[in-house]
Amino acid sequence: MTNDQHQGRSRSETQNPSKPKHPKGRRQYHKDEPSDKPKLVNTSTLRALQNEAVDRGILRLTIPTITLPPSFFSLFISLRVLDLRNVGLRRLPSQIIELKSLERLDLRYNNLTYLPSQLAELPNLADLQLDDLRDRKTGLLKDLDKCMPVEESDQTCSCIANPHGPFVPPLPTLIQLCIRAVLSSIPPLAADHTGGLSWEELEPLYPFGGRLEEETVLSHLSFAHVLPKTIPFDICSVCSEPVYPAHAQFHKIQRVALRRVCLQYILCSHHCYTTLADRWTHEVRDSEAKRAERELRFRVKQHDLISR
Repeated sequence: MTNDQHQGRSRSETQNPSKPKHPKGRRQYHKDEPSDKPKLVNTSTLRALQNEAVDRGILRLTIPTITLPPSFFSLFISLRVLDLRNVGLRRLPSQIIELKSLERLDLRYNNLTYLPSQLAELPNLADLQLDDLRDRKTGLLKDLDKCMPVEESDQTCSCIANPHGPFVPPLPTLIQLCIRAVLSSIPPLAADHTGGLSWEELEPLYPFGGRLEEETVLSHLSFAHVLPKTIPFDICSVCSEPVYPAHAQFHKIQRVALRRVCLQYILCSHHCYTTLADRWTHEVRDSEAKRAERELRFRVKQHDLISR
């Protein structure tokens, strides 16, 4: 190649570069490039899945989503089998309690650190999958108790201690009462009438991972200050009312469908907290009484054997 040809090629490459160079420290994003932010599956996608389903009682979700929107539990309320393997799930909503017919739930290969307490109240749940039951190398069954080994935390309450003995629960503020009323009145799906808003219509305000985009909301809605930061919002583990803010919140290790899991309890008031605490106290006393009765029967039987 001559020097003139080499110089001409260099000039052509400079004039028509195949890979444009961007200023150092800057990167140009295209509209088609995927976003690194976690997404939330929207209602339109769920409607398409519902229409394509052969059996309305079985759903295998393959679309990545950080959680499930409120509309999910209304569209698939008759589910018997729900497969959520490897979808990037970080939180299972408390609204799972609405799936009364659910028999099998697969949550393997997700990023869950706890499950909602409402999971223990599902009447027909018999199969809960949280991890591979068999070791890939040995093929042997794993120990079920090793699933989600989170230590049980102490119960906490935000009430003020009364020097005379009982606790004094704080009175809810007007804004808290208004927020609970608004949250409980918004339907998950769009209604036929034009009045009011639904969570389906509010989904564009929660673009990434179900998190509220306050800059956009404040300019569109007058009641944006009462919307929760994330959807779906939490509901009380006792009365199932919206929780804002949480009066008490803690974790407890329990068995659900023969699996030992960490359940999160969120309570809306001191009344619900004391109701749950009293119920657990009675359960502990009953368990201790049954254990003492078994020990007594064993001692009597052992004494009879010795006397013979």
